Amino acid sequence: MSGDAGSEQRCRALQQFCDILTSQKVNQREDQLVYKNKRYDADSRRDVAANMAKVIKDGSEKITTIIGNTAQEQGAILLIEPKTSPFFKPGPLKEFFREVFYEVKARTTDDRRFRNELEKLLQGLTVKTTHLAKQATFQIKSLTEQTAGQTAFMKEDKTEITVAQYFNEKYRIAVDEHYPCIIVECMFKGEKERNFYPCEVLEVPPGQRVQTQEQTPKLVEQLIEKARKLPSDFELGDRNEYLNAFGIRIERSLCSATGKLLPPPDIKYKTNRESAVDHAGRRQWKVGNNGFVRPAKAPSRWVVCVFANAIGCDSARAFAKAFVGTAKMHGLVMNEPFYDRLQDLSADNIQTRAAYYRSNGVKFVLFLHGGEKRSIERDLMKETETRYKFVTQMVHTKTVLKALSQRGSQMVLDNIIMKSNLKLGGVNHELVSSRHHPANFVEYTLFPAGRMFIGLDMQSPGSPLMGGVNEFCSDPTVIGMCYTVGTSPADMRGGYWYQEAKEKRITELKGAICRALDHYRQKSAADPRRQRSPREIVIFRAGVSEGEVNKIVNEEIPEILDAFKEMPRDGGRPYSPRLTVILAQKQCGIRLMPANTRRGRAIEENVQPGTCVTSKIVNPHWTEFILVAQQALQGTAKPTRYVVLHDDDRNRFTVEQLENMTHALCYLHGIVALPVLRPAPLYAATELVKRGRANWKSREHRKNHGDDRSISSDASDSKEIPTGYFAPINETRLFNLATDIDARYWA
Repeated sequence: MSGDAGSEQRCRALQQFCDILTSQKVNQREDQLVYKNKRYDADSRRDVAANMAKVIKDGSEKITTIIGNTAQEQGAILLIEPKTSPFFKPGPLKEFFREVFYEVKARTTDDRRFRNELEKLLQGLTVKTTHLAKQATFQIKSLTEQTAGQTAFMKEDKTEITVAQYFNEKYRIAVDEHYPCIIVECMFKGEKERNFYPCEVLEVPPGQRVQTQEQTPKLVEQLIEKARKLPSDFELGDRNEYLNAFGIRIERSLCSATGKLLPPPDIKYKTNRESAVDHAGRRQWKVGNNGFVRPAKAPSRWVVCVFANAIGCDSARAFAKAFVGTAKMHGLVMNEPFYDRLQDLSADNIQTRAAYYRSNGVKFVLFLHGGEKRSIERDLMKETETRYKFVTQMVHTKTVLKALSQRGSQMVLDNIIMKSNLKLGGVNHELVSSRHHPANFVEYTLFPAGRMFIGLDMQSPGSPLMGGVNEFCSDPTVIGMCYTVGTSPADMRGGYWYQEAKEKRITELKGAICRALDHYRQKSAADPRRQRSPREIVIFRAGVSEGEVNKIVNEEIPEILDAFKEMPRDGGRPYSPRLTVILAQKQCGIRLMPANTRRGRAIEENVQPGTCVTSKIVNPHWTEFILVAQQALQGTAKPTRYVVLHDDDRNRFTVEQLENMTHALCYLHGIVALPVLRPAPLYAATELVKRGRANWKSREHRKNHGDDRSISSDASDSKEIPTGYFAPINETRLFNLATDIDARYWA
């Protein structure tokens, strides 16, 4: 960090003033939904219909930041980013029920798919009554297991009555007896009461966003289609009476800055190397017949499990044969699998089958699934990894059919095998210097022996109501952590853990860092040429808002330094590695566009991958750089802002080293043959957050639908396990322990 404290304080004051001033006009408008620094069009006539009773709204996000080459040259910049977000469709709740019923193609209201989807959508949703003299607004707790015609309660005269009968008698409202009721919890005379409401007397108020973790693949596709804009589609405006009153003018021309193009590394396979730039100049490469740098140790026993009627037996066997053949071509030698078909996809049966696999020494389950790619059945099977310690991989029916087709099948099979090799503990490729680098620049300057990389990300549960709190959501915050353990930064491991949602910083960080260092030391012990502990540690941290940066500096970084003191002494001296902490901000609001461009495809209108800016549009008080690592295939590429929060005063990295190191790590995804948005350890940490969230949802689903084995507080199980099966480990302890599968199981 540079500059004196007074200069930084003036910088913050200017930023806050501009932020407040530029929010005044939108805050005065009743036709806008405003949440923090985002606004959306409240007019439902402009909404675009989406699946599962949702709509898509256009809006924008405003970010005010301070930029300049030095503290003396600083100024404010206003970043307006177009936003496209999904909202729950406002209107009668019964219409909500009907839309979900038809979308899941349910035959009856008892259909488990309908019930599961409805429950997932409604928990925590705010609804309003329509039948009372004084209407009430509340959040939905859950759904009744029985329908309105079956759910009964005792009246004051001690007679029993169903919900449907009650609303018909008291309010003359005809209730569909086949739909479930809404459960609402409230306090009455100091005690908690459960009230039941039929969908006919409730409506969904407008302005309730669909949280990221609740978005289905189909909805994400709709959002991408609606949101993508080419650089030439962006427009600027400067009409704002509040700004005019203070003599502030918005410059209509785009801010210009000088950038540079960072060279990509070459991709090294077992015996060959590939350029990361193809003949057309795009940042991508072909795997071809190249062997993996380190093929995984093949599992002695593995299973191809076909979910329900995902695919026929002959096709499943043909796919397995192609899978084994492609794996062998890349150096991963797999024996023949066992085959299984799982017709009953209930939570209880999936867990029972997983226990059977574990008891018979299965280490890898490749399951073929024909339903939604992010269905609860898929997540339940993924959760078995944590409970039974074998690795799973899902392949969708459509992907299986592509792999068996005559067109593009080899590329599909390559992608599947690359994922399998990582999941089983292998390394697909490494990075080496290209002809555009100084000699051995990648090998010895960017990734020398003894340099460890860590990615940290966190995600808190949100509320669908704009600015509201979901009081019935018991979901925790999920922390994902990925770290390198080998001589190559491509060799990664990781895990996730949970903490209370109210926490805004990572808790249990000291223990997590110690576990990662222990894992690194265990791997080093097998190679006498390696130093036991890393000499340098570079941490990429994401999941942080602008206002929470000080928590990292003042609370998290000291905890990391404390973790070093817990490690074994290094040659008689306290362990004290060089530490660098870099904040990665994906939602920085900035867009980089070439100064001279013509209308065309996204790949032509966008800046090239590797474009980096280190002056003029960066904060003068921090070491900072802005990088576009990925290839923009549609819309406008989103840069990531990297801010150095901590570095070793004795031996600081240069900005050139940091930007090249960060850029090169974007080529280590391991499955896709092109650079990704953020450095691979951080990208993987985000994937681990998603895995942790999905596993938590699976656990909640099992608790709510009859399979509560291993949820008890002691070591016993609440359901009898058949003879010859391993009992599941205790769930209470499970969600306080780090995941310990020694591979990139989340790939």
